[in-house]
Amino acid sequence: IHGGREPRIGADGGYQENFIRGMEESARERAERVARAFPLRPGERVLDLGGGAATYAVAWAEGYPGAAITVFDTPGTLRVTRKVLREKGAEARVRLVEGDFLEDPLGGPYDFVWISQILHAFAVPDCLRLLRRARASLAPGGRAAVQEFLLDDGKASPPGPVFFSVHMVAVTGGGRAYTAGEIAGMMRKAGFRKVAAGPKDARGVGVITAHR
Repeated sequence: IHGGREPRIGADGGYQENFIRGMEESARERAERVARAFPLRPGERVLDLGGGAATYAVAWAEGYPGAAITVFDTPGTLRVTRKVLREKGAEARVRLVEGDFLEDPLGGPYDFVWISQILHAFAVPDCLRLLRRARASLAPGGRAAVQEFLLDDGKASPPGPVFFSVHMVAVTGGGRAYTAGEIAGMMRKAGFRKVAAGPKDARGVGVITAHR
């Protein structure tokens, strides 16, 4: 439901808010680790693309108050995000931009683009489109990082990402989990350089980094 078209399920917003808040809860601890792993300098401009409840954005804003943090997501999602930010007292520290990240201007230029758990919702052509748009939003020398549940090269393990991938195939229009090599290949095809994949954690989550 992040950043692209509004979800068909839960048009009244109830399902969507519950989902987004659930994602926020599960991501909170990881967001603190990610913020430490990707430190920001004062004045750096960050785009959390499809950032949902702004869990990662808030972690960066709290850890690096001199940075400028933007979350781009759909209007329906950002209605929930605003509530979450108010509850955390963080609404003044995170900028929100509404839109469809496959169609609408992303703003920028940014120094760092964070794309967490987004690509699995899309087939390869839309992943490439999104990555090209993310790269175009970066300033010269800017960097990007993609976080996903990652399949092993044989695509039959580990169990968590495999089951997740099957679910994505069932509920999206062409989405699935990818291997680190597949995502790295898409990033290179989108024009990124210095593409590198980090190790997966126990849940099969990993991060692929690159430079503009």
